[in-house]
Amino acid sequence: MSTPLILAIETSNPTADPGVAASVALARPGTGWPAPLATVRLGDGEATGLMPSIDRCFAEAGLSPRDLRTPGSRIGVSVGPGGYTSVRIAVTAAKLLAEATGASCVPVQTPHVVARSIPDEALSDANGPHAFVVALATKRETAWLVLFGPDRAERRLLGLVDHRALEVAAREGARSFIIDRFAPPAMLESAAKLGMRVRPPRFDAMACASLALEVSPVDPLSLAPVYPREPEAVTKWRALNANPRIRP
Repeated sequence: MSTPLILAIETSNPTADPGVAASVALARPGTGWPAPLATVRLGDGEATGLMPSIDRCFAEAGLSPRDLRTPGSRIGVSVGPGGYTSVRIAVTAAKLLAEATGASCVPVQTPHVVARSIPDEALSDANGPHAFVVALATKRETAWLVLFGPDRAERRLLGLVDHRALEVAAREGARSFIIDRFAPPAMLESAAKLGMRVRPPRFDAMACASLALEVSPVDPLSLAPVYPREPEAVTKWRALNANPRIRP
């Protein structure tokens, strides 16, 4: 009997630095880290969209999406926070593939993907591994912050907060701040004052595959993106309906 497969979809933050975002991976369960079979980055060659990238990933591994029917196979998808459209597309693709093949559907929190993707040397100093903060969904003065311990396990969800939350993280030993190039200036200034090293995030589909073996599957129908903020379209609709005088 064929061994199970893991299809990992990590396209949550396509605007991250090139080479560290938007990819899919195919792997088999192994001891510790899954055994990689193929990885394809969106936009490489002819793989200009998610489904073409998934097809190419299977082709490079000499397999077919039908092989996800093998008992025990999983589809892990990075559910955010991230880009509104990119996360929705990834979640929808995972749902459809899970329904079509019977593979388990596994939601993977994007901050955890980042935490597992960062190289060891980026999270260590002369005193060894240390706690760190991952920031996603930056907008204006706030971001979605999660504090991780030296073992990369989540220690505390700080939530959608401003720069003052970094003081809380620093008191708990955080010495690195993982945030993209859209970082609010106040957060960068606070990190500098607190002596935190600022590092860019990585979004590794193989890290998503690894986490997909640790997270409990869900019914595909209940799979949903993580959105820290209300979508702007909903906010505008709410404003229009709250004030009849500005309705079109």
